[in-house]
Amino acid sequence: MSYITIPHPNAVNGHTAVICSTSIRHILAVRKSTLLQIDTLIRQLTEISALTESIGGKAAPDWAMKQNFRCGCWLMEKPETAMKAITRNLDREIWRNLMQRSGMLSLMDAQARDTWY
Repeated sequence: MSYITIPHPNAVNGHTAVICSTSIRHILAVRKSTLLQIDTLIRQLTEISALTESIGGKAAPDWAMKQNFRCGCWLMEKPETAMKAITRNLDREIWRNLMQRSGMLSLMDAQARDTWY
C-alpha cells in the first residue's frame, strides 16, 4: 500500500494545523462586553426616546427611521425582549464563523450542511 505524503502542508492550505486555533476566552470576553454595551445602548435610546416624546418630538421609532421605510430594529424594543433576540443572533453568527474558520463545515456531508444552515 502506498502512502501519499505532503512534504509542505502549508503549500496546500496555508497553515499546518488541521483546525485553526482560536482563543475561546477572547471570543467570550468580547461577546460579553459587546452584549453589555448593546444593553446600555438600548436603555439609553429608551431614555432619549422618552425625552423627545415629552417635548412633542415623538418616540425613537418615529424619528430614528427613514421616511416611508419602516423595518424592525431590535434596538428599539424592550431590553428584555431585544437582548434575547440580539444574543441569539450574535451567538448564531459567532458559531457559524467558528465553524467556517475551523474547517468543520468542509468536513460535513451535504445533508449535515443543509441541516446546519
